[in-house]
Amino acid sequence: MFIRRLQIEDLPIRIEWMNNPAIYSTMHYDLPITLEKTTQWFYNNVNNVHRADMVVLDEKKQIVAFCGVTAIDLVVKKGESYTFVNPNMKGQGIGTKARTLLLNYVFNELGLNKVYCYTNEDNVASWKLSEKLGFKLEGVHRKEYFTANGEWKNRLYHGLLKEEWLNKNEQ
Repeated sequence: MFIRRLQIEDLPIRIEWMNNPAIYSTMHYDLPITLEKTTQWFYNNVNNVHRADMVVLDEKKQIVAFCGVTAIDLVVKKGESYTFVNPNMKGQGIGTKARTLLLNYVFNELGLNKVYCYTNEDNVASWKLSEKLGFKLEGVHRKEYFTANGEWKNRLYHGLLKEEWLNKNEQ
């Protein structure tokens, strides 16, 4: 697998996946995702130094995941990561490989010192993946979001420092 920057021709697949309940149920954005709005979003952000949106491809050059880092703070050198895998390929280790590629990219290429992520407390697979990769739970944001069915939910805040990532991967 390899990682590259998001390109305009990737948008139809990104839109399809983001409109899939398996994806949007764990993320926070307004539906429906449309080609018109996503194309506008792409052109507004393609040269934005405060984010890096990426695509992960398999050996056949098929897209298997989207990931990236947003809210990049160039002074503190940190940013918020996200990852979502092809909804038809979940549970195959793609998320682990995608996040690994992303972390190598943001620490080695972008020079960030910290990557963090917010995860819905009930999205156990996501926060367990973060912890497997070395992220540390730094806090719980209590009743941070309100679900469509009228429930308050907590969000977890995990962080990973560059030195922790490099030390973990030298072994």
